[in-house]
Amino acid sequence: MVEEITDANFDEKTGQTGLVVVDFHATWCGPCKMYGPIFEQVAGENTDVKFYKMDNDANQKGKDLGVMGVPTTIFFKGGAEVDRQAGLMDAVTLKSKVDSLKVTNVNTGKPLNTSTP
Repeated sequence: MVEEITDANFDEKTGQTGLVVVDFHATWCGPCKMYGPIFEQVAGENTDVKFYKMDNDANQKGKDLGVMGVPTTIFFKGGAEVDRQAGLMDAVTLKSKVDSLKVTNVNTGKPLNTSTP
């Protein structure tokens, strides 16, 4: 199950090493309810990535980040936003974004060198 985070622990959770994915949602949002199981599924398939959910109505952080509509998915590396997607994504699209961002150097935009010297 994906952990729900709040303003109080947002910086700690999104500042972790590696890729962190946050689903900004609202309890009243129909598309958010449809996206929840998709987000959970992709999280379960990517145990090397941290996935979190945040209620955009109950927390200020989403507003500070300019989240204007829900669902919005924001991708972080080392506490910095590296990508975002507003709206509902299917599992294939979300997984593709996660896979791409896992292996991309956010400073250069180029694939990480996974070979060892």
